[in-house]
Amino acid sequence: NGVIRSATTKLLARIDRSDLTALNNITLNSTLNFENATVHYLDGMPPASGINGEATADQDSVRLTSRGGKAGGVTLGDSIITIAGLSAEDQTIDIRLSSQSKISEVMRLLDHPPLNYAGKLGLKPETFGGTADMEMQLAFPLLKDLPLTAMHIAGKARLRDMANDRLVKGLAITSGDMDLTVDAQKLNLAGSAEFNNVRLQAEYQQHFSLQPGGLVPSGKASLRGNVTAEQMGKLGLPVPNDNLTGAVPLTLDYDQSFAGGATLTLQADLTPVQLRVPRLGWEKPERQAATGRIKLQLDKDAASIKEFAFTGEGLNVRLQGQLGPDLQPRVLTCKPCKIGRSDFTAQLAFQAGRLRDVALSGAVLDWRSLPEAKTPQKAEVEESLPLNLTLNLEKVYRAPQAYFTTVRGELRRDAVGWDKMAMRAVAAGRVPITISLLPQANKTRKFSIVTDDLGDVLRAADITDQVHEGKMLISGNSTVQEPYRIMGKIDLKNYRVRKLPALAVLLNAVSITGFAEMMAGEGLNFDRLEGGFDWNRQRLGLDDVRTAGGALGLNAEGEMAFATNRMNLRGTVVPFSFFNAVI
Repeated sequence: NGVIRSATTKLLARIDRSDLTALNNITLNSTLNFENATVHYLDGMPPASGINGEATADQDSVRLTSRGGKAGGVTLGDSIITIAGLSAEDQTIDIRLSSQSKISEVMRLLDHPPLNYAGKLGLKPETFGGTADMEMQLAFPLLKDLPLTAMHIAGKARLRDMANDRLVKGLAITSGDMDLTVDAQKLNLAGSAEFNNVRLQAEYQQHFSLQPGGLVPSGKASLRGNVTAEQMGKLGLPVPNDNLTGAVPLTLDYDQSFAGGATLTLQADLTPVQLRVPRLGWEKPERQAATGRIKLQLDKDAASIKEFAFTGEGLNVRLQGQLGPDLQPRVLTCKPCKIGRSDFTAQLAFQAGRLRDVALSGAVLDWRSLPEAKTPQKAEVEESLPLNLTLNLEKVYRAPQAYFTTVRGELRRDAVGWDKMAMRAVAAGRVPITISLLPQANKTRKFSIVTDDLGDVLRAADITDQVHEGKMLISGNSTVQEPYRIMGKIDLKNYRVRKLPALAVLLNAVSITGFAEMMAGEGLNFDRLEGGFDWNRQRLGLDDVRTAGGALGLNAEGEMAFATNRMNLRGTVVPFSFFNAVI
């Protein structure tokens, strides 16, 4: 198609005067100036149309120099197409194109057969945003059946404002400023972009290997940057802001092999940041050396943890295990698990990505109490997740100086609530305590807590240091109709309470014995506490709980709602001196 505005042809030859029919040293040069031409350059590829330019030809080649036009949706700049070897048996073509177009149109052009670039990479051209300044070269012999190995492809582009929300699963790419190079064997992409609004340096390499079934890709991708806790959350690496202060130099590498498997490696230099694990009582200050490295092997139907290591002063955590194809954990083992003074082994099993079985064993677990978070006054009790927990620990800390020894237990929770407990431990290495919730043959449950010193137990659990001594038995049962509701009795004998409110201390001091207790600083002595309780998944109810000592009596009833973490108790406090006065 198109219009030829001018054409010139020059024929030069040497003529022998003795034989005017014989021509020697013939040269032929032609020049055409054309407008709005259409050029078909490769079967399957959209033709270049609307081209203005010049064509020159001689006996061996044709050369088209063009300005403007389009190839598919790509707007062309200055381009050169050369066909050579016209005087030989085989001819070749060399196409050099330049353009300034949308990235989506460039990808669409490269996806036409026989190139099929986007398809080989699993990309969809319509998912790309941004613009590209591109230069591309195609060179190949003009054969009817053209093998891909005979095709030379080279291209480079400057990508601006590149965007794609499907190139990397779970990461929306925006504001990309990257350089692209491509040939028949590989594709390289390097620069920076925002991934879920986090600016990172990125590099991507895609290689191709010709196999009997066609081209097989392999690839490498790398992301690098200094990332805060908030930004890690945006990248799918949730880290609480309270646990990390500062920015972590982070590198994420993805390597896909020709054989089909892939590895994913995360490396983090934790030295510049402050790290805290309040639950385990461990903290790392800034500029103290620490590193983290995670390497996953990704196969078609499963994945495995090849390396998981976090090391530093007071930190040595190594993890192994199996993951599903969606990277949901299946089985994990943490050994060693050394964080602060904790030194234990953890074995975890998951079902559909949810934790189902936990086994903790070893020398020390430092499991600290945390400040209670503010809870709304009205809240629904969340559905319980089934869980099996096995404990075999020599020491469990609940505070810097509060601990249990010889902790052994098996606990089981179903979708309704705790179904079984069988635990025993020694508070502060002195006082045994047993807790049991045992299913019975008739589908009821029998519950009990037994200890000879409630005060030691409460201090070891970091609950309170106000109670001293006290032999306690809590026992109860459920019914067949309500197997998860336990009703029973509380019986506590010979205990002492210190640091009571001033009013209670003054009331007690009215009596002679109470005054002596106050002066000695021993707190208030009580002979017995007894009453009823009603415990289910939503609440703990107390019914007619009474306690009395040498100079003070108290009774109370009420409940604690677990969903809102609120307690509502009602009762009376009566000094025995009041009754003495009446008598």
